[in-house]
Amino acid sequence: GYSGSFCKHAPGAHDIDLAAVDCNKAFVVSLKHEEKLNPEGHESCVQCALLYTTMTGERRIRVHTLSLPCTNVLGNLFRSADLDAQLQTYVSQYCTAVLSGTASLT
Repeated sequence: GYSGSFCKHAPGAHDIDLAAVDCNKAFVVSLKHEEKLNPEGHESCVQCALLYTTMTGERRIRVHTLSLPCTNVLGNLFRSADLDAQLQTYVSQYCTAVLSGTASLT
């Protein structure tokens, strides 16, 4: 799922439109993997692309690739987690739910 201020043209679409992106902007994408991962010691990669137009009208693409080690030890997962980003994501999602009237305190 996606979280943040953006335009999504069609339900189920994987593309989102952002009005402006600079160093002070952020958006969250939640990924869910349902298949078996590589064995311990291997890595899995996630890749995303940002297509944008500069102020001078030049079209550019920025590709981000993240390679993560696979592990069977839960402690290894949390050792490299960004807890500030996770907390901000949960707070944002809850605030959105409160404003839309779908929040539950249980």
